[in-house]
Amino acid sequence: MSIVHPSSKGPSPATLTLAWSNITSESTTMPPNMWFTEGTWDAADGYLFYYGGDNWAGANLASSWSYSVGSWSVLSTSGNPGPLDGPALAYDPPAAQVVMYGGLASYAPFTYTNLTWTYSGGTWSSAHLSPSPPARLAGSMVYDSALGGVVLFGGYDNRNPTGGTLLNDLWLYKAGAWSMISASNPPPVRTWAPIAYAPGLGEIVVFGGMNAAGQCLGDTWMFANGSWTNAASVGSGPPGPLCANSLLYDPDLGHILLTGGFGFVGSTQVNNTASWTFNGSSWLALPVAGHPSDHAYGPSAWDPSAHTLVVAGGNPYYFATDVLSAPLSVANITGPTSSEVGEAATFTATATGGVPQRTFTWDWGDGGGPGSGVSSTHWYNATGAFTVRVHVQDAAGHAAELNASILVTSGPAAVLNSAPASGDVGIALRFVGAASGGTGTLSLGWQFGDGFHATGASVQHSYLAVGTYPITLTVTDSVGGTGTAHANVSIYPALLVQINGSVLADAGRAVPLGGEVTGGEAPYSYRWMFDDRTNSSSVSPTHIFATAGAHIVQLLVMDGTGSSQGSSAQVQVAAYPALTLAGPTTLTAAVSGTWSANVAGGVQPQKVQWSFPDGAVLNGTTVAHAFQTPGSYVIHVSVTDGLGATANSTTSVTVAAAGGSGSSAPLASSALIWVGVGLAAAAVAAGSALVVRRRRRATPPPEE
Repeated sequence: MSIVHPSSKGPSPATLTLAWSNITSESTTMPPNMWFTEGTWDAADGYLFYYGGDNWAGANLASSWSYSVGSWSVLSTSGNPGPLDGPALAYDPPAAQVVMYGGLASYAPFTYTNLTWTYSGGTWSSAHLSPSPPARLAGSMVYDSALGGVVLFGGYDNRNPTGGTLLNDLWLYKAGAWSMISASNPPPVRTWAPIAYAPGLGEIVVFGGMNAAGQCLGDTWMFANGSWTNAASVGSGPPGPLCANSLLYDPDLGHILLTGGFGFVGSTQVNNTASWTFNGSSWLALPVAGHPSDHAYGPSAWDPSAHTLVVAGGNPYYFATDVLSAPLSVANITGPTSSEVGEAATFTATATGGVPQRTFTWDWGDGGGPGSGVSSTHWYNATGAFTVRVHVQDAAGHAAELNASILVTSGPAAVLNSAPASGDVGIALRFVGAASGGTGTLSLGWQFGDGFHATGASVQHSYLAVGTYPITLTVTDSVGGTGTAHANVSIYPALLVQINGSVLADAGRAVPLGGEVTGGEAPYSYRWMFDDRTNSSSVSPTHIFATAGAHIVQLLVMDGTGSSQGSSAQVQVAAYPALTLAGPTTLTAAVSGTWSANVAGGVQPQKVQWSFPDGAVLNGTTVAHAFQTPGSYVIHVSVTDGLGATANSTTSVTVAAAGGSGSSAPLASSALIWVGVGLAAAAVAAGSALVVRRRRRATPPPEE
């Protein structure tokens, strides 16, 4: 039997009031200086959305932000519109996308845009449309269901720093095209004037804004059927002159709601924290608990998923987020009034108001662990009358509680003596249970949460798919009484191991290795085994193979469930690169010599580099070079293979001076001429003659 436990706490509907809650601290990521921008509820994506603005330091921003259940997040998008200040923004339900128009791309120089942007599902798209509204800053947009499109009003076009133009025109964006709305009796021009659409009135409402003299306005205008009406003529009692306030339709109130903005008392700026509603003829102060921060120029939107109105940022509270909602209350608890020991008792709480996200904590009254969630199930292990209490807390820290009662009688009891908390796909797990109490013979039945079942006190089961499965042990006695015990088992993907890293290596040089592990359950332990009988327990070891050839590497990984899996790979090890050089050892100055390098070992590609002592650097296995000056030189040669291994070598060359006047033959050729005419026996004398001859050549001719 199930009953509804009515709430014993919280105000009745007749006394129910709304409350403001500041939830700035709830968000782990806050947008920078949320101001000079509009916000809208993006129904297709399910979050409050805004774009751009500026940081109050002269820099326009270029990020898309979302807000949902108490938390701000920066969005990763494609087709980013770039830095943009003061764009108009609204959601277009028929197209299921956000529409953004205008804004200021730069202050130096003033660069206004008349691009139309649309956003949906993380993607921005832009178009230069014709016709199109004039470029502007700080216009306001809202969806008008009567017109079936997004309406743009007012704004500021100040391309000339010494003067500008305020606007009061109306444009309709529908089915991807702009058209100007012909409107009689328009309000005076203005900027930072928010507009809202009231479905019940079928009208667009404008309140306040700033005129060309920098003064805040306090008039109310309504547009419908092609004509503007000044609400002062029908008895409007406005909140007073305001600029840059928020104006939104609140479906729960059934009225347009105004909050935030600022006005002036003399030359002093005074920020508004009061809240007002407009019923089509008059502004009425809204009785609320608390008040929001002094928001002006910031984004705001109605969140239909949470039935809350969200206002954020603006001057001077750039980082504040406030939510207007009904007070948190627990309306009722549904659940059984009686149960047996070991039988599942499920309770569900209904909470209203507050600020999402709400957390539910259950106290079962028997000392057992707390439950969580809107619905929670508990199994009592003893008889007695127990009080069940649910504690609800919202994102702003508000709390509410409600109690219910349950009477638990005896019955068979089931106990899970052994139930693994986790395992891997395809690995058999053992479950052990026991039964007590009840009447007559007790039978034990298992349900593993994947459609399979078994009977007996000790059973084995393996899972074929990843997931978290509820394990239920049901004990049934001879008269049909039952008792249950429950646990959850988390099944992880099958453990798979693959060796990554280089399949090539140089002998004697460390090569990095890595193992890719998927599936299984952390923590993992690693054992690397090499064919030189060494091993390593590192996740990503390095290893030196001493000899060239094919080497086998093995990796064995064990996960937190005790399952293990292995993998092996072959590493081709090349001999460490070595150089053998060939080429002349003597040369004549200015005569080119050719050298070659033979590379043994190493891994392709290989780069051979020759460094000559006269500064020349050449690449290749064969090079040619000429020395201009006699002397003895050492040529340095290095080879670097495809894995970065380097070998070095040198070769020497002696460079002799060039031959005498009219001859380019090396001096050694003169010596051979002497030998050729039969003076071999007089080698010493020939050498002396060469010395004399060289000295004579070195002596300058006498001056005449």
